[in-house]
Amino acid sequence: MVRSNLRVGMSCLALLTVVVLVGGSNVAAQGSLCQIINVKVNPGQGASVPAGQPIQFSVTLTGGCSPGTYTFRADITDTATSQIIATGLTQPLLQNGQFIVTLNESAVAPNTVGAWGLQVSTYVLMGGWVVSPNSQVNFQPQVIASTG
Repeated sequence: MVRSNLRVGMSCLALLTVVVLVGGSNVAAQGSLCQIINVKVNPGQGASVPAGQPIQFSVTLTGGCSPGTYTFRADITDTATSQIIATGLTQPLLQNGQFIVTLNESAVAPNTVGAWGLQVSTYVLMGGWVVSPNSQVNFQPQVIASTG
């Protein structure tokens, strides 16, 4: 009886440790249900964007998933400030387990002319749980003087 209670106590402690180490983020324990194979951002590396003007980004994800209903998310972060400047969400239909998803996001370019360090982070969610490895792509559009 004492050994049984000790095992239950140790199991609870191990579970609590896992929850604390994950830091409260929802990450699926059963492994990856989806795999993002390619991430393409437009405008991307080296593209010219006008200072202080709204910019439309498109993030295209390609990959495959097990059958199910998924939400795809892409966050664009300004690497200088670590602030998320745009987020896109969509729930596409999968065809034979494959997907090509484009998320459209808007942000405003900084007023400073020069390289603008950005990072896109992509996630596939199912029921609020992340079910794919996080994919991150860094890119630097060139902010140019606005002509307007």
